[in-house]
Amino acid sequence: MRNNAGECGRYPQARLSALTDLLNRIVLEAAFVPWKQGERSVAAGHLAAMAPEDLAILDRGYACYWLLAQFIAASASLSAAAPRAVLAWSMNCSKTTRKAAA
Repeated sequence: MRNNAGECGRYPQARLSALTDLLNRIVLEAAFVPWKQGERSVAAGHLAAMAPEDLAILDRGYACYWLLAQFIAASASLSAAAPRAVLAWSMNCSKTTRKAAA
């Protein structure tokens, strides 16, 4: 088996992703997927489990156009560390979406 750093040994690897309620300190949804499935696609899968008043807090590695577009399309709130270009694009999309809905 190989990973980004090269050989990862003879043991299989998997990815665990959790949607967590930080206030109540509980896991709302968990996904245990093959290592080859990326973090961003797993995060997109958690969107369905979010309530309208929920806020997703995403680490820097999650910020990409297609994932932010999915959050905007779902009218989900998020806070993400991201490069300025990605944030500027998402703000513009969000404004456009709000105008179209009005």
